[in-house]
Amino acid sequence: MATVIRGDDNFDTAINGRVLQVVSVATDTATTTSSTSYVDMTNMTASITPSSTSSKILVMVSLQAAVQQTSADRARSGFKVLRNLTPVFLTATYGFGMIQVGGTTGETFMASHPQITVLDSPSSISEQTYKVQAAIYEGNMYFNYASDTNASTITLMEIAG
Repeated sequence: MATVIRGDDNFDTAINGRVLQVVSVATDTATTTSSTSYVDMTNMTASITPSSTSSKILVMVSLQAAVQQTSADRARSGFKVLRNLTPVFLTATYGFGMIQVGGTTGETFMASHPQITVLDSPSSISEQTYKVQAAIYEGNMYFNYASDTNASTITLMEIAG
């Protein structure tokens, strides 16, 4: 069992399911990709060091993203979440929530903040780094292009296991 500091600065034994720590990173940096291979998204990286090998890490990602057609056909996107270099989440090939079909060339479709939630079991007390990657098929993808409304975030929660 892990030992944690309670809100009253006393030590206590962690109980399964208890949130032990939270790390959150937000970015409103605008980025674009037209890569059909998965590429890192700028500033979409967060690290956490579990206090026990039995801990779980709840990974929550909220993206502000849009796809733009470069032909009158379609634009489809895909997302991946990695722990260090290991994928812990992968969408169906270019089929995650952000699909534009028909319309005219250059038309942009704004997704309503695609959400990704993963419960990971790193089985380690070493620092774990999580990042988000994206790929686009037949089009362009924009992140935080309307950053005055919301930023993309990645939040990690260590859950006692």
